[in-house]
Order: sequence, then C-alpha cells, then structure tokens
Amino acid sequence: MMKLKAIEGIRGVACFMVVLAHLSLTFFPHLHAFSGKAGIENSVQGFIHNSPFGFIYSGTSAVYIFFVLSGYILTYVALKGNVHKLIAMSLKRYPRLMIPAVVSCILAFLCFNYFTIDKSALTDWINGYGSLDYSLLGAIYSGTVESFLVGKSSYNPVLWTMKVELIGSFIVFVMCLIRYKKTTVYIELLFIFTVIFLVGVKLLSAKLGLGIIAFIVGHLFYFYGKDIQSKFSIPLLIFGLYLAGIHNDSLSYSALTSIFGLYSYSLGNFSSGVITVYSIIFSVNLNAFFSKKIFVFMGKVSFSVYLIHLLVISTLGVFLFNFIYEYFSYEVSAISSSVITILSTYIISIFYFNYVDQTGMIASTKFQRVTQDSASHLNNKFNTLVENQLTKKSSGRKKTRR
Repeated sequence: MMKLKAIEGIRGVACFMVVLAHLSLTFFPHLHAFSGKAGIENSVQGFIHNSPFGFIYSGTSAVYIFFVLSGYILTYVALKGNVHKLIAMSLKRYPRLMIPAVVSCILAFLCFNYFTIDKSALTDWINGYGSLDYSLLGAIYSGTVESFLVGKSSYNPVLWTMKVELIGSFIVFVMCLIRYKKTTVYIELLFIFTVIFLVGVKLLSAKLGLGIIAFIVGHLFYFYGKDIQSKFSIPLLIFGLYLAGIHNDSLSYSALTSIFGLYSYSLGNFSSGVITVYSIIFSVNLNAFFSKKIFVFMGKVSFSVYLIHLLVISTLGVFLFNFIYEYFSYEVSAISSSVITILSTYIISIFYFNYVDQTGMIASTKFQRVTQDSASHLNNKFNTLVENQLTKKSSGRKKTRR
C-alpha cells in the first residue's frame, strides 16, 4: 500500500516538473539553452543552465518517469486479477485517456476562439501556441484521433504523450497475458530489441521508441525490482536527478556530451526516468517520503494538471504577466505570474479531476461493460445458432435412416 502511495507521489512531483518546464520555456527560455545570445552566460539563467540543478524543470525526464510508472502500475493491477480483468483494462484504456484529453482540446478551442491575449513580450515558444485557426471539429478530432495516432496536437501540445501511453499500455497488456502462461524475461527482452531495431531502421521515432522501452522497464521492475538500502538509494536518486538536468550545451554535462554527443539529452533524460523511479519505489525511506499527503494529492490530480496547465499558462499566466509588467520589471512580473499560475492550475485541476477526469473513469468502465456484454451476447447467439444447425443436421440424418 505504501508503495502505491509513493507511486502517486512520484507522479505528482513529475507533473510539477512539467509545469515548471513550460513556465521556464515561456518566461525564462535560457534555462534550457543560450540561443547564442551574448551576456546570458553571466546571468542567473546562465548559471542555472550550467549547473547540475536543471532537474527541477526537466519536463522530458518527468515524461519518462510517467512512462516507467505506468508500466509498473498497469502490470501490478493486471496481474492482481485474471485474464478477464486484463481484457477489461484493455477495453477501458483508450476512452480513459481520450475523454479528459478531448475536453482539454475543446477548452483550448473556446479560449483561443473567444479571447485574444498579447504574447509579444514573451518567447516564440509560447507565441506559437494559440495562434492557429481553431475549430470545434478540429478540437474533437485532435483529442480523439490525432493525439493517439499521430502523437501531436496543436490544441494541446502535451498530448503527444498519448500515443506513447496507448501503445505502451497495450504492449504491457500483451506481456502480462503472456505472463499468465509462462514466466520468462525473454519476451520482454525480445520486445525491447524489436523496438530498438525499428528505431534503427527509422520505422519508429526515437521519442516513441524510448517511451515504449520505458513502459517495458516499468513492467520488468514489477517482477525483478529489489528493495535497496538508503545508503544506495539516495546516491542513486541523486545520480538520476543529475541526469535529468542534462542539456547538450551545459558545462556540468560536458563529460557526458563528449561521449554521447547529440544523443546525450535523450539518453540522459530516459536514464534519469528509469533510475529515479527505481531508487524511490524500492527504498523504504524514500518510499515513505513520497507517500506524504501533499505528494499523494499532487499525484491524484496530476493527469488533470498535465492536461490543463499549458492552457492556463498561455491565458491566465500571460494575462497576469502583461498586467504586472506595466508596473514592475520583467523578472518580477515573470516570477509573480508563474507563482499565481501554478496555484491557479492546481485549484482548477481539482474541478477538472472531479468533473472531467472521474467522468472519464466512469464512462470508460461503462464502455468496457457494454462492450463485454455485447461480445458475450453475440458469442451466445453464435453458439446457439451453431447448436441449432447441428440439431437440424442430426434430425435430418435420423429421418433419412428411417
């Protein structure tokens, strides 16, 4: 039970990292890169960028944490039941993700269609969001199809992870189904090598491939993860956080980039997600720390926060920045609006969780039951039809004999 609370807590902290990542891209882009601008090296942003503390706003690492946790928890739930439970989980997965996702796209359409907010004082990154010709049908398509098949959404860019979530989930379900029949690690390794091969021949993107592997790693953690003492788990966590802060042009990571080159960022963040999750869920002390109420609450609303935070940043956050910037410096305006945006996002997320996310859970369960009942009814009807045909043939043979 404690381990499940910690998983919720880790997810909550990871989601907070994503929020900070997008706030920094909006207001302090040089935390991520210098962009070749003179004088940045000596600024506060330059110092943080070159430090090993970038994990605080590492959205990429946080996403891999999500994927590893999903692989672990889906395996945990699937193998606590039987094949019927696994089928039920498979049927529910898409509507469970889709319903909250499509609502977030519709909200984006409403906001950008009826409100215009000046973003000219901010980065190109945030200026590109909300500047397209949006439509209600486009929002519905983006939240139901585009996000899951293509892996992108102009209505809510964070939905690129939905494709990874859906594919990764079904791969985990398949591996769990195989686990019912035979306990072996070879099938997971086969999946991993297959994904690596597909990435190598460019049939899969590296982003999608690493995401799927993160799911498989989480699945393997369920079977082979062993508890570790604090003297090992804490240094392991520190190392994982260090890798989370990697940027290819950061001085604190020059040793790694000299070895792995342009792959450093992707490999570092992926490794960070794997190491961070393992060091926490298999450590008694770290497990207890991340099981605290505040972290569990953050985890409970994390999916809602993830879906709405970018919309809140680009509307309320930018509006507050513009208002405060009329009277104070850029830094004060950016920090003040960021703090208020974070608080507002979590308050709004409570309502989103209660009225959208939970509705998605209930609706997906109903969909699963209706689908299974319909399949069972059709199966019974088919069996009855077959039995009737067999009975007719048998009767016909008897008459012939007479």
